[in-house]
Amino acid sequence: MPSPFDHPALMSHQVVPSGAPILITGSHRSGSTWVANVLARSRSLGYLREPFHPDHRPGICGAEFKHFYTYVGTENEGSYYRDIERMLAFRYNLARELASVRTLRDGLRMVRDEGRFATSRLRRARPLIQAPMGLFMAEWLADRFGARVVVLVRHPAAFAGSLKRLGWTFDFRHLTEQPVLMRRYLRPFEEDVRAYATHPPDVIDQAILIWRMLYSTAARLQEQFPNWIFLRHEDLSIRPIAEFESLCRNLSLTFSQKIRTYLEKTTQASNPDEADDGVVHQLRRDSSANVHNWKKRLTPGEIERIRRGTEVPASHFYDACFW
Repeated sequence: MPSPFDHPALMSHQVVPSGAPILITGSHRSGSTWVANVLARSRSLGYLREPFHPDHRPGICGAEFKHFYTYVGTENEGSYYRDIERMLAFRYNLARELASVRTLRDGLRMVRDEGRFATSRLRRARPLIQAPMGLFMAEWLADRFGARVVVLVRHPAAFAGSLKRLGWTFDFRHLTEQPVLMRRYLRPFEEDVRAYATHPPDVIDQAILIWRMLYSTAARLQEQFPNWIFLRHEDLSIRPIAEFESLCRNLSLTFSQKIRTYLEKTTQASNPDEADDGVVHQLRRDSSANVHNWKKRLTPGEIERIRRGTEVPASHFYDACFW
């Protein structure tokens, strides 16, 4: 019996007609929502917000994602390829979405999303994929669809401080239940991952392991794929105009007045330097001041624990002065 991976569509390395997709990834709490919202001001892009999240809408992408940080590669692409190809061509999966509609709100969202897809398709927009937990799909998306990959890096203490503020913990079974992911990317961390899946530690130790796993991987990918774009959240925050202008140039996008105006309004010093309690995404910030908020959120002991726990991969992206 022929393998599903032998199908011509899977072997074609096809680039969608609307142009090379852009993938914004890295980690959760790394600024992907902010970066995607800035770039989405470009009329040449069609914004796809977290289509690989386990709770994504099936009309956006018909593939099923059971885990956070899903791995997709040649071993399992048959379960994902056609639905992702359809999404990147902005062909809304109306049948899948209709089957999931339960409330009036669901129905209104379906109408909105289908309209957005139709508009993006007619404009031949480039797909802009915001997938903070898409790092373990990045190689495959670049290979199969020619995706331009942007990996966001955030200081480990800032990452941990953000998780602490929100009280966000992580179920490491999302990783242990993906044996290919464990073998392909996370083998050096397997003992700790399995221990944390059984007996979760506090949010700080969880953040340390997550950051080590993701950015040890990111460091290897940076060496392997020099054409990928790696950006520190701190650089974007301190020099938003210059850094986003450079990013747009590298992605063959126009740094429009609309993008400049949005950046000026959402990053200026008169904005709050801290998100309100319980607010996950507050996009109007004093971005420069926000860089140092972790120093207020974390205790000296927590900071030292994070520094020791992430020392090796952090040194790839940050000098000692960042502490």
